[in-house]
Amino acid sequence: MKTRNFTLLVLVLLLAAASLAVAKPGDRGDCPLGREDGSGPHKARILERLDLSETQQAAIDKIHTESREAGLETRKRIMRLQNELEGLMLQDEPETDEVVKLVRRIGELKTEQQVRRAQTRLEIREQLTDEQRDRMMALRGDRGPRSGRRGQGHGPGSRGPRGGRF
Repeated sequence: MKTRNFTLLVLVLLLAAASLAVAKPGDRGDCPLGREDGSGPHKARILERLDLSETQQAAIDKIHTESREAGLETRKRIMRLQNELEGLMLQDEPETDEVVKLVRRIGELKTEQQVRRAQTRLEIREQLTDEQRDRMMALRGDRGPRSGRRGQGHGPGSRGPRGGRF
């Protein structure tokens, strides 16, 4: 009897571990808003509380889809440039001009991303009534500009005070 219970417990633990291993980090299910376009699960919950009409919801979903698609190529370009920069930094004597050029280009692309996020937010606001906008602002509260983004910052983190890059 004890062996059977122990075996059952081990089986349950293995199944739980397997389900965690299959889950992707950052996977947010079918939520159309929890993606790289600057919106996340918190914003999805806010939009649910705004009593959107079907027309408004369809328009907002379309805005998010278009923003995500437009941002995908930019994100790919940033990743390629970051990889290229890392390759340069691995050289014994990297060309300073090339490093600066890559850093500036990455900065330009990140600025494009920020502009796109702001445009997306403005397009969504255009879909809301004045009452819905007021309610959205009240629901957002005093979260601050970066309060929902864990793990993003410039201070010491899991890679140490220098970010593990030198």
